[in-house]
Amino acid sequence: MKTIFFAFFLISTLLLAGCAHQDTDSGQLDCTEAFLAANDMIAYEGQDLGCSFFMSKYLYQDRVYFLLGNPCADMIAYPTDCENNRLCDDFDWTGCEDFFEEAVYLGIVGIRL
Repeated sequence: MKTIFFAFFLISTLLLAGCAHQDTDSGQLDCTEAFLAANDMIAYEGQDLGCSFFMSKYLYQDRVYFLLGNPCADMIAYPTDCENNRLCDDFDWTGCEDFFEEAVYLGIVGIRL
């Protein structure tokens, strides 16, 4: 009887852990979709970048940040979170120095065609 109870408990725990993980992923997905829509971009699916603006996604201090890029433009870009808050600005690069050294690159997530 103890074995059945233990097996039930183990399976329930694994299922709940899987659901919790999915909620976190969908929260990040919703954030990404909303950020792309706010910046007039579509999801990146391997399209040729050419000279198009694109959005890269990073993970820094357990938060998602986005960084605008363009292979044909010499530009300054600021890491921006899901709520559209910049990590730093023209006058204070303190937060950005650590970002560019420690952030984990998650890939290109959006493109403006």
